[in-house]
Amino acid sequence: MRATDLLVLAETYRLATGIRFWTLSALATGSNNTLYRIAQGKGCHSRTAERAFDWFADNWPDGVEWPASVPRPCRCEAAE
Repeated sequence: MRATDLLVLAETYRLATGIRFWTLSALATGSNNTLYRIAQGKGCHSRTAERAFDWFADNWPDGVEWPASVPRPCRCEAAE
């Protein structure tokens, strides 16, 4: 999981849904400027990145292919 992967997911999601970049950042990371900061070459906490990847995995638009260059997080629960 790399910061650039988040930007690929964000751009793909944004183009598919028409959602504004700032709004998408707020939904995925809890802050409207996190994705902008990443795009500017700045980082974020690993917890924030993990939360964003999970958010994209849980909220990916139907009919939109997940980018092949980005590994999709496994959202399956451990078998008991």
